[in-house]
Amino acid sequence: MLGAAGLKVPGKLLQDTEGTLPAGPVARYEFSQTGGARTLVYFVPSKDGFVLVSFSAPERDYGALSACVERSLSTLRTW
Repeated sequence: MLGAAGLKVPGKLLQDTEGTLPAGPVARYEFSQTGGARTLVYFVPSKDGFVLVSFSAPERDYGALSACVERSLSTLRTW
């Protein structure tokens, strides 16, 4: 999935889960990067493609900022 979007795997996979947003089913991935950063990736399939949301932040800021990203995803709608 990351390769199809032109992205590299951003580090060591810490967690992968499936879930649902108003936009439909999603896959959620969390990665740990060298240097103390973390990356959150959401994959949202649609009938004609997919939406990929990637967010990275330093470890110290990751919790609060990733919570904001996840809250905003509740408004995501696919076409």
